[in-house]
Amino acid sequence: MNYHKILGVTKNACKKTIREAYLKKVKLYHPDVNKSPDATSKFKQIQEAYQALYNNDYSQKSHDGENTYAKNTKSEDVKGNEYYNSSGDFNDFHRAFYEEVRRMRENERREQHRRYANSNYSYTFNDIFYKYPREYFYVNLIFKLFPLFVVPFLFLFVVYKQYILKSHFKEKPILIYDSYGRAFLVDVQGRKFRASEFDKY
Repeated sequence: MNYHKILGVTKNACKKTIREAYLKKVKLYHPDVNKSPDATSKFKQIQEAYQALYNNDYSQKSHDGENTYAKNTKSEDVKGNEYYNSSGDFNDFHRAFYEEVRRMRENERREQHRRYANSNYSYTFNDIFYKYPREYFYVNLIFKLFPLFVVPFLFLFVVYKQYILKSHFKEKPILIYDSYGRAFLVDVQGRKFRASEFDKY
C-alpha cells in the first residue's frame, strides 16, 4: 500500500505537510460527512497511512537519537519529549476534528428546525430520510408494494360481483297464479313477488 499516494504527499514530505494532507483527506472521507459506500474503507486507509508515515518519521528520529545517545544523552531526551509532544498534537488534532464534525451535524439539525419553523408543512422527505432512514425505507416499501396487492384484489372483487349478478339473472322469473287468479313472479331463489298487472281477473 502506497501511503504517500494515499495522502497525496511526496516521500520527503515533512511532518507538517503530512498532517495538513491528512486533515484535508480525512475531512473528505469521514463516514459522518461522506455517505458514499467506500468512504469508510478510504477513511481507514487514510488513518493507516498517516500513522505509518508518522511512525516511520519518528522511528528514523529515534534511530538518530539512539546513535546520538552514546555521544550526548541530553539529545535523546529532547527527541523523546518531541515524540511525546507530537503524540499530544495528534490527539488534539483528532479531538478538534471530531468537534468540528459535531458542530457540522448540530448546524444541520438547526437548519432543519429552522426550515420547519418557517414553513406551513412538516419535514420534507429528505429530512425524514436523514433523521429516520429505517422508517423511511419501510414506508417507501409499503407504497411500492401497495398496488401489487390492491390491483389483484379489485380485479377479483369485480369478477365476483359479475358472477353474483349473472347467477341471479341467468334464468327468467316464473309467473304463477294462486287460486284467486292473482299473479306472482318467482325468482331463482324461490322468492315470490306480487305482479298485479298480470292478474287474470
